[in-house]
Amino acid sequence: MDIQQTMMEVGRRAREASRAAARADTHQKNAALKAIAAAIRRDAAALLAANAEDLAAARAAGLEAAMLDRLTLTEKGVAAMATRSGRRDQ
Repeated sequence: MDIQQTMMEVGRRAREASRAAARADTHQKNAALKAIAAAIRRDAAALLAANAEDLAAARAAGLEAAMLDRLTLTEKGVAAMATRSGRRDQ
């Protein structure tokens, strides 16, 4: 699959997900947020490792320090994402 086909598929799936989210009731939305928070916590190490790879590539490409700083993901940042995603279950 080439990049154009991939992006078309991503767009199609995003539209489907958007429609499903619009139809979901509060309980379903809260359950989804809870699952997202759990996935973020579970995969924190992988998220940080992928971000480190992205930052290395960005540095190699000569991205400015200010942009690198904005792109940098920390353990605290990952924890904050999980907390905000799962806030309704607390």
